[in-house]
Amino acid sequence: MSFKKTLLSILFFIPFLSFAQVEKPAKTSEILVKEFRIEAKNMDELKNFNWEMIPEMFKTNYKTDSITLSVSYANKDNVSKSSSKVIKFNYKISGKTEDISKLISASKSAVNNFTSAVKD
Repeated sequence: MSFKKTLLSILFFIPFLSFAQVEKPAKTSEILVKEFRIEAKNMDELKNFNWEMIPEMFKTNYKTDSITLSVSYANKDNVSKSSSKVIKFNYKISGKTEDISKLISASKSAVNNFTSAVKD
């Protein structure tokens, strides 16, 4: 009789012990990047910016996520080589992650137009 109770007890607890050993998969946290901002204080920073690194910043985003690229230039120098002086320049473009190459191309074009039109 005692053997029966012991055997039933063991058979009763084995399923609970086996389910208790199951590990839940760890959730990986992904970073959602909504905006990438370039802030420059001189023209050389804008001219020499590495545009190729931007897609890497948004690689964890879903294709349908909204993103924004912005460029700002603030001239802190009081001395200018030209007669006209640009104090601030701001450019902002938004779109979906799947259109990142178009957004980068538009931003790069705007910066190139700005830097070629204005001398620091």
